[in-house]
Amino acid sequence: MPEVGAQVDPQILKDLLSAEQLCRLLGTAGQRIEFWESYALLRSDPALIAGEIARLSGMVAEFRRLAPDPAVLEKLRFLRSDMGPLVQHLRQFFAVLPEPVDPSRLDMLIVFIVSSPQGREAAVRWVADPVGCRDEAAVRIKIMTALVEAYRRALLEAHVAASPPREQTPPAAAGKEESPAPEPRGPDPLLGAIRLADRCRGALAGTPIRAETWELVCLALSDASGLRKAVNELNELRVRGKPGEFAGAAYAFRQMVGRVREQHGLWVDRLSEYAAGLNLSGWDDDTRGMVIGLLVVSPRGRARVERWFQRPKESLNDAASFLGRLITRAIKALKAHREGLQEGSPAAAGGESGVAFD
Repeated sequence: MPEVGAQVDPQILKDLLSAEQLCRLLGTAGQRIEFWESYALLRSDPALIAGEIARLSGMVAEFRRLAPDPAVLEKLRFLRSDMGPLVQHLRQFFAVLPEPVDPSRLDMLIVFIVSSPQGREAAVRWVADPVGCRDEAAVRIKIMTALVEAYRRALLEAHVAASPPREQTPPAAAGKEESPAPEPRGPDPLLGAIRLADRCRGALAGTPIRAETWELVCLALSDASGLRKAVNELNELRVRGKPGEFAGAAYAFRQMVGRVREQHGLWVDRLSEYAAGLNLSGWDDDTRGMVIGLLVVSPRGRARVERWFQRPKESLNDAASFLGRLITRAIKALKAHREGLQEGSPAAAGGESGVAFD
């Protein structure tokens, strides 16, 4: 585990970047893995994983269907069997702390905890005695949050540095582009989507199901009633369901998210890679998920992004302007949501939603 208070270690940063790349590549191959799993695989056998990243990257460049190395998948199965239960209990423990861990920072925090013997020993102690260790864990996590932030910033800077330089679009060409994303009239449906997405996370607390923000926002904007029904069912069965009923409903929810991921995952990964090179202000885990979810459900938004893909260098200015407006919209909606939670707003708790813009 990196030393708390120390400067960013170049080797750890390199490993984190490689772990991100492995997540994307295996995800493209249909094998979704968590960030801590990717990092642990890399640390357990650097040569094997480096070779797998190079091999899969080559297949991507040649537009070939990705097929993960069976040796890597076997290591992943063993890792999940060995450490998966501890990580699941750790997530449950974090959810009941006096100050719950920010979801956008949780994955990297888990990476740093489970990647060292001392961290794993502490985790085992915490989950074995959650009440007795609550104060100790809260203090330690608060200290480690600064470390997490340092590496999150370093990762962002590395992404920006690795992106191609931006080219200026001629004024004449820029004038032909569509105007930036309009502000919605009346209540922003994105606010309702955020509220419903938060309810989803609460309903899934303590389960191994992981849904990305863009997936939840996409579902909330495209099928609010269906998503709300699924969330209500999970909450009801958690309290009053018979043995196995909650697990069945959770599995059905995972399938719902999986269909969104299967349909749009590759497109979202490509957009994320492109946006990483734009040096966008405010482009963090929260706004990224909200903006991408909004674009996925908008035919006009998807068409515009497709034009960026077709002419990536020529579209840099348009992409930066368009995404910048959507980020501002997402920040406003997120602020309104947080203010509603602080004030105990019924709407914030109830998960209102609406239709997506087009």
